[in-house]
Amino acid sequence: MIKLQSLITEYDDSLSGDSYIDPLGQLVIWSAFGQKIFNSRVNSVSNDVRNFTLNLLHHGVIRSILQDESVTVSPALAAAVGDKESLPFIHACLIYLENIFTYSMVDKPEEVDIDTLGILGGSNGRRAMEESDQNPSLLFTDKKEGHLLVRQLGLGVSGRYKTPFVEMGFFDHSYRYSHQKSEEKWGAFNTLLDNHSELRDCFEQAKAHIIDLLNVHYSKAQIPPRRQFRDVPVALRDAYRNAFSTQGKVGVETKAFWLDVTGLNKGAAGALLVTLEDHYAAATGEKLVPRIIFVTAEERCEVADERRKLQLIQIVEPLLAELDLLFRLARHKKVQSVRDVRGYWESLGRTDQTLRDAAARIWAAGDLLPTLQGTARRRLQKLLDVAVNGNVEDQLQGLLKYHAQIMKTRGQLRWLEATPGGEIRLYGRTEPLPKTDNRANGSWANTYYIYQFYNLVSGYQGGAR
Repeated sequence: MIKLQSLITEYDDSLSGDSYIDPLGQLVIWSAFGQKIFNSRVNSVSNDVRNFTLNLLHHGVIRSILQDESVTVSPALAAAVGDKESLPFIHACLIYLENIFTYSMVDKPEEVDIDTLGILGGSNGRRAMEESDQNPSLLFTDKKEGHLLVRQLGLGVSGRYKTPFVEMGFFDHSYRYSHQKSEEKWGAFNTLLDNHSELRDCFEQAKAHIIDLLNVHYSKAQIPPRRQFRDVPVALRDAYRNAFSTQGKVGVETKAFWLDVTGLNKGAAGALLVTLEDHYAAATGEKLVPRIIFVTAEERCEVADERRKLQLIQIVEPLLAELDLLFRLARHKKVQSVRDVRGYWESLGRTDQTLRDAAARIWAAGDLLPTLQGTARRRLQKLLDVAVNGNVEDQLQGLLKYHAQIMKTRGQLRWLEATPGGEIRLYGRTEPLPKTDNRANGSWANTYYIYQFYNLVSGYQGGAR
């Protein structure tokens, strides 16, 4: 995921999410198991119901404009952003509408109790408002000069939420809105608008404003079209503020719609949904513990194939977590001996057999490795090879060689290496020894998108905790 576009949309499973936080390349493994449950509907960058709904609204507006034969693009504008069916034109619409939304939401939010937390580009928007006497310019263009966010096509709402929308069938990777799966989805969207007048008003105001923008016959000197924020109709600005004031408001109004179109209320995801709703309703303030959530959800899941997805995560995570712990212990000092690391390992209740036992449970689950493909499968296989070494010294040596291979693949320097004399040398930051309570046997290191799903669930319930 070194290329941002791979991070946000089409995922390259041979690259880590971040070479500085994933030194063992485990992300591709645990994310593969997580997405078997969530089917790419939820991930680390798309988990906010307000942004889900905003993206849906904007694409609904664009789709409606593309289908409206009375709406045309002038030759001068088409020369800059393409004709109405082109990808640059769609990108220009998305960026322009996202920017109007952001400016509208950060414009004196306290006056109408707007929650600006989670609004992408909010800090940039506030700064632009301050620097322009509360009246920044908006450009209708797909080029970076019109971006409020750096690399907005990847980091903005449309970029972050593209993959879930493609997977749900609202459009394909090229933003083609008409295909076999799409009509049913867009029919559900129209029903959503019919049931929620504020969303309907926002849709109509946004469409009308884009049409007005396109109806002008521009000269070359007027390209790209520019509008000052205060010249954007008040009705559109207010429509955004009314329809999207808080994540909770949007979540309560759209919960049934989103659960239906995402299928997150079915199977393993549905069992997790109910479990997380119970956690939210209890409001005890207790920390969310992914391991317990998955155990509880497994007990609730009635469909065998779906229940197995939850079980496989509980089988694979102990090995990943223990390897993560061993690697952390090796980073406790700049220079230490392998014997020192063994001492820390044993002080936390681990033995030579700990990794071997975790690996044995994976081997015993004959269907676990075959569920993975490509890089995820190859890396898990290599980690299993590390774990079956006879003692912790050899396991550590194997883990450091594996880490070096991962970093070499990324073109990065290794964090650690073992010297021939039995020393472990650290080239980065040291890590404190974990407390026994925090890394008891059976503790998890990876979360399988459960915190992201909880953020979505919290939004459905009317708030965030």
